[in-house]
Amino acid sequence: MGDAGALMVGLLMATSAIAVTGQIDPALVQGRSQILPAFIPIILPFAILLMPLLDFGLAVLRRVLNGRSPFSADRKHLHHRLLDMGHSHLGAVLIFYSWTAVVSLGCLMFLAFPWQISVGIVAVGFLICAVLTALPVSKRLFMSLRVLIRERYRPKIRRGKS
Repeated sequence: MGDAGALMVGLLMATSAIAVTGQIDPALVQGRSQILPAFIPIILPFAILLMPLLDFGLAVLRRVLNGRSPFSADRKHLHHRLLDMGHSHLGAVLIFYSWTAVVSLGCLMFLAFPWQISVGIVAVGFLICAVLTALPVSKRLFMSLRVLIRERYRPKIRRGKS
């Protein structure tokens, strides 16, 4: 993505955050702190960009700790790790979307619901996303365990002299 694409993404995120904030019903947040709705234009873009920012931060940290330049290339980004786990390209992108949706909607749910319900729904969303993320590894682990049990309890055929 070049400068034009990055500027377009920034413009779209800023306008969408302002548009969403302008559509919040004051009666919905009445009786709650008025501070949280004021910070939605700041919180929501960070929540949406959590996965790319997390990937960027982990990449820089990993490279610097290994004594390499933060600008050097490697195949240890989150997307590559999901591909190495056994996900398809589409599956990896959908997993990123699901994590982003859980975090973003979780931020917005604190406006409309009591915090106990919001935390519960976000926890269920995190659990579902974690299961979807680990699904290929758990399939391989289950298949390996099945083969191991089959080999362990297979009747031994003795080959004696006849």
